[in-house]
Amino acid sequence: MSFAATVVEPREFLLLFDLDGVLVIKNLHHQKLPNPVNTEVYRRECLSGLSFYVRPKLNQFGQDLREKVERHCNIKLVLGVWSSMQRANVERIVGSLEDRHLTNVHFDYVLSRSECLPAPTVEKPYMTFKSLNHLNVQFRQKWLPDRVMIVDNEIDKLSANEPQQGFLFPEFIIHPYGLAQEAAVQDLATMRYCISALCDLIQERRNKSVVNK
Repeated sequence: MSFAATVVEPREFLLLFDLDGVLVIKNLHHQKLPNPVNTEVYRRECLSGLSFYVRPKLNQFGQDLREKVERHCNIKLVLGVWSSMQRANVERIVGSLEDRHLTNVHFDYVLSRSECLPAPTVEKPYMTFKSLNHLNVQFRQKWLPDRVMIVDNEIDKLSANEPQQGFLFPEFIIHPYGLAQEAAVQDLATMRYCISALCDLIQERRNKSVVNK
C-alpha cells in the first residue's frame, strides 16, 4: 500500500482497529460458540467462502467514537483497520461492514498481514506483531508517532511499539442465547468507557507534542 508523503495536519489523529476479536469474529476457534447463537444480537455476515459475526452495537459505537473524540479533543479523527488476516479477507470484511452501514464510519486505511511483522512461536506458528516502525517510509512520514494508535484485543500484537502507541480493547465475546441482549448492552457501555479512555490518551499525547515543539 502506498501513501502520500505529505505530513497530515496537526489536528488529525489516526486510530487503527483490529478486526477479528474487536469489530468482528471470524476465526471461530478463538472461543466456543453457544448453540444456538442469537443471530438477532450477533449478526452473521456470509460472503462466498467467508463468514463472520459482527459485534453488537458497532454502529452506535462508531458514531459515539467520532463525535466524542472530535469534540473532546478538537481533532479530525481518521479511522483505519489493521488486521493480521490475509488482505483479500480483510478487504471483503471491511467492504461488507461499510456497504451495509454496520460501523457508521468509513475506514481510510486498510492494512493486513502483509504489513505485519512475523513472530512465530511453537504455540502460535502464525503469530505476528503490528509494528508502526515496520510500516513503509511514506506512512511513517505522513503519520508521525504522536498521531497514530493501534487498537487491538491482544497485547502481544502491540508489544513491538511504544506503550502509548497501543490501546488494549475488550475482546468481542459471543454470549449464550438468553444472555445475549443484556450482554450487548453491557458491551456497549464498556466500549463507551473505552472511548473516554481513548479521548484522554489522545489529548495527553497532543499536549505532549505541543510542549515538545
